[in-house]
Amino acid sequence: MRLYQKGFTYPVTLSILLSMCLFLIMTAEILLIEKKVAIELAAIQQQDYYFLTALKKTEREFQSKGIITAGEYIFDKGTVTYTVSPATNGQHLVTFIVLLTEGTPIQAQSYYNINQKKMVKWFKNK
Repeated sequence: MRLYQKGFTYPVTLSILLSMCLFLIMTAEILLIEKKVAIELAAIQQQDYYFLTALKKTEREFQSKGIITAGEYIFDKGTVTYTVSPATNGQHLVTFIVLLTEGTPIQAQSYYNINQKKMVKWFKNK
């Protein structure tokens, strides 16, 4: 028995082409999502680095010069400002605000112990 194959090639070719297009679109979408996540992760890591650097610089300033009520650190892609207020007996609350060139300001706080002369607690506000 002979098979009638005259109309068989076009639907198979079309389905293969459509499945390849769908695969390429899905792959491109995944790559775009990964790129966005990588950019956001880099911004978060940069904020954390600026916070940590500002925390260490502030701690060194407090140890050498005493308590300073406010200050600002300027970095390549942003600035960190801080303010100091008395919190409890022997501790001061230091509020850091980081503002990257492209982003919203993020706030973190730490406690500076006067007796130990170091930062004893640090946390980010969400």
